[in-house]
Amino acid sequence: MKARVQGIVLWLKVAVRSHRRGIRRIAFRRYLLSPLLVSTLLAALVGRVRDRELQTVLGERPNLKTGLLARRFMAPCLNLALALSFAVVAVIVFLSAVPGAHAQQSDEYRVKAAFLFHFAQLVDWPVPAPGTENTPLTVCTIGQDSFGGDLEATLRGKSIGTHVLQIRRLKQPQEVQGCQLLFVGGRDRRQVAPVLAAIKDEAVLTVGESDDFVHQGGMIGFCMENNKVRFDINVDAAARVKLKISSRLLLLAKNVIGNRT
Repeated sequence: MKARVQGIVLWLKVAVRSHRRGIRRIAFRRYLLSPLLVSTLLAALVGRVRDRELQTVLGERPNLKTGLLARRFMAPCLNLALALSFAVVAVIVFLSAVPGAHAQQSDEYRVKAAFLFHFAQLVDWPVPAPGTENTPLTVCTIGQDSFGGDLEATLRGKSIGTHVLQIRRLKQPQEVQGCQLLFVGGRDRRQVAPVLAAIKDEAVLTVGESDDFVHQGGMIGFCMENNKVRFDINVDAAARVKLKISSRLLLLAKNVIGNRT
């Protein structure tokens, strides 16, 4: 028990001595996590360090015969210390990388949600049947949903003309009846073709984010350029179901496919 307490005290002495010597903070942290000091603490905690051996760690020339480098306990402790050091580094890298990636994705889908609202503002649907002028304008999603609540936050309480915006999440493309805008989530282009085929004759503005979405027959396809959200437009696909895309929206597009007139 005494050796364990002395091991912890020794660790603290190293901290005080390093501070007094003016070691930079980053170097100090690296020193405290070094295999030698980690193994020292581990050896002390398991009671495998004798009192006289504790004094050799801070000495200028440790006694290799009786010091902490004795093979009978140093090797296993050093191996464990190396494993712990690698684990610590892995955790630090993971924690520093994941939040940044998550934040970047959150920003991307907040922007996409805002774009969906503006798309609905700048597209004209066929004249509704009499008595349906005040029906909601329904924004539907199908496939992978990465908005994480951003779509609801963006569209909540908004309306376009006399049409209040509402959101529906579909499981099958056959459920598209009543949707005016359909966002196809996910970047797998193989999943896009069946969805577009199922609604090809419906007056639904299709928006996707897979590669070549507009070349597959989709109307507006998101793309990333220099970490910014851009979009391409296929005006011919929209015209086939009598949707008219505003010239203001066409000016904002990265690429426009088809006849603008």
